[in-house]
Amino acid sequence: MRIGYQHTWLIQQAYDTQRLFSQYGINGAYNDPTVLGLPTFSVAGLSTLGTTGPGNLPTPATGSGNLPVDKEGRVLVTDENLSWVRGNHTLKFGFDFQEVTLYGYVTLLARPSFSFSGIYTQDPQNPGASGDSFADFLLGQSSFAQDSTRSKTNNRQRIFNGYAQDDWRVTSKLTVNAGLRYELPMPFFETNGHYANVITEPGPEFGQLIQVQNAAQYGYRRSWVDPNYHNFAPRLGFAYQLTPKTVIRAAGGIFYGRDENTAFYYRPGNNPPNFILTNYVSDGIDPNIVLSQGFPATALDASSVVRPTVNSFLKHTPTPYVQQWNFNIQQQVGAGFVAQVSYVGSSSHDLEYQINIDQGTPGAGSILLRQPLPQYSAVNVTGPFVSANYESLQGQIERRFSKGLTALAAYTWSHSIDNGPSSAADDGYDPGPQNPNNLAAGRGNSDFDVRQRFSFSTVYELPFGKGKPFLNGNSLGNAVLGGWQLTAIVSAQTGLPITPILSYDPTNTGIIAYPNRIGSGVLSNPTPNDWFNGSAFVAPTGYSYGNSGRNILTGPGFHNIDLGLSRRVSLKERASLELRAEAFNLFNTPQFGPPNNTVGVSNTGAITTVINPQRELQFALRFAF
Repeated sequence: MRIGYQHTWLIQQAYDTQRLFSQYGINGAYNDPTVLGLPTFSVAGLSTLGTTGPGNLPTPATGSGNLPVDKEGRVLVTDENLSWVRGNHTLKFGFDFQEVTLYGYVTLLARPSFSFSGIYTQDPQNPGASGDSFADFLLGQSSFAQDSTRSKTNNRQRIFNGYAQDDWRVTSKLTVNAGLRYELPMPFFETNGHYANVITEPGPEFGQLIQVQNAAQYGYRRSWVDPNYHNFAPRLGFAYQLTPKTVIRAAGGIFYGRDENTAFYYRPGNNPPNFILTNYVSDGIDPNIVLSQGFPATALDASSVVRPTVNSFLKHTPTPYVQQWNFNIQQQVGAGFVAQVSYVGSSSHDLEYQINIDQGTPGAGSILLRQPLPQYSAVNVTGPFVSANYESLQGQIERRFSKGLTALAAYTWSHSIDNGPSSAADDGYDPGPQNPNNLAAGRGNSDFDVRQRFSFSTVYELPFGKGKPFLNGNSLGNAVLGGWQLTAIVSAQTGLPITPILSYDPTNTGIIAYPNRIGSGVLSNPTPNDWFNGSAFVAPTGYSYGNSGRNILTGPGFHNIDLGLSRRVSLKERASLELRAEAFNLFNTPQFGPPNNTVGVSNTGAITTVINPQRELQFALRFAF
């Protein structure tokens, strides 16, 4: 039996800045002197201003929106495994137990955010062709704003796993692998009793915010989620040697996930009174938040907060799982070459995602009057809302190392479809569903859907010097040209999907709205200044959702070449010197970022970012002894 313990700790602060809230007239924000920099200001069609976060915003140069952050992860693991060989069977059994603790003291929206859509400078008779988001910013009239306290929670989960597997060598040519795994991930709970939950299942408690101390009297656990005891995961595969040079393989199985990818932001620990977050959604007529006035004095007071944003976990939430399968044919081709072709697929179910069930129905006037739970500004429900499918055809040819050369070329043709990003896959670019009651309308290409990808890598020992075809017996030639090795990596892929959105919300519900699609939007010869045809998208009339789909366009592809040259020189029996020169992005090819997907603004379809560095040359000298 093995016992292990891992403890990771991350503490970060935004450096090279100071708290600038008062200097820029930002009033009513959470008063914490460790929260430095500025709030974020999102102006539709332009780069985000302020102290932004890395990874999902176009200008991450001024620190991180979630700093300061103090995170700890503690994992206690114990397991036991047994192998038993009996005849043609190799039997394996085992179990493991894990206790996972995730502590976080994070900033979230204690550094507030403000959005400006241009809705206050629109012509009410012609909103789709008028309005300027930057003008709204200059007026200080935000269409959406968020303000919160800092979040502190200590979440814990216990996981029980067990498995049995049989590797059966049926004949000298056929091997069958069969197994069954059982997984019981117990739901997370908060060790200090700081969980609270808004009940969103039908019943007399619907809409009530209940503290964990009272959970049992309403039939809930301290985690608010019931465990799923039905997580049986069978696996079956085989390998068959059809001929001395041909092998056929196939396999399939079920694999369960967990909810560890659900952000602190959405967990029950981030509910009043332990955490206060308020969304201020404009009705398109009167701005709720004006920069010169700031947030209300009671915005973050747990005893008097009005319409906070709250989180909800569903009592009956199945464990997310993936069904995976593959079929592979491997063939030896000529001397030293192995080729293979594979079909690989998967079907994912019950993936966790967050939707706001308190979104108002489209219409005029106050959003408050159109919300099902008007006592809240938003109700973010985490549940098993996403399903996905993936299929691919994969080819590969490999030259195994021989005569100083090895090479590998691989090609994948694939397609991934889902109805939204799961908590684990959300990259921050997905605009989310228009209508939380119709997630099927968002079914389309996955955010990470890359249709084609090619890669090639090689290592080649130059044919000069001792033991090589040329200059084998030439001591001077060996000293100068012997022992050099050339490496190369070539990669190319098609672009990622894009979802066109509007700069304002014609539904008057506070969402990121989709336009109506009146053309394909695809250009035959796209350029960085004009990647797609913005005139193919128009704002819907009246208070209605747009009919344009999610991820219907494709962004720029990617191609890159890296090259390396190295030489190892033996100095003594146990000492050597390695010289290495490497060029990354050898031809200094710009790899463009996604285009501006906001339609109806001056720079619709324009690309203003690159996602790779310029050519980098690296030289190294390594002495080994």
